[in-house]
Amino acid sequence: MPTPICSFCARPESAYRRFIAGRGVFICSDCVRTAAQALAEGTGATVVCALCGRADAPEHYIRVESGGHLCNLCAHAVHHAVQDIQSQ
Repeated sequence: MPTPICSFCARPESAYRRFIAGRGVFICSDCVRTAAQALAEGTGATVVCALCGRADAPEHYIRVESGGHLCNLCAHAVHHAVQDIQSQ
């Protein structure tokens, strides 16, 4: 049987302490927290990072010209990778 992954952020069950299973879908504790915050704020708007698949509120993302989004963590990782390449 394949390892369950979160249906929202695509991370494996082993990455979380709490993982909720539904009928053919799964959600991790981080995505539950994100959804709860969106509901509490009265907005259901979320975007998904084009690199890691993490979903969160739009203000935590950078819009890429090609039409996708990058989360802050991936944006920093890309920035540092570009700096490393340029310094070689």
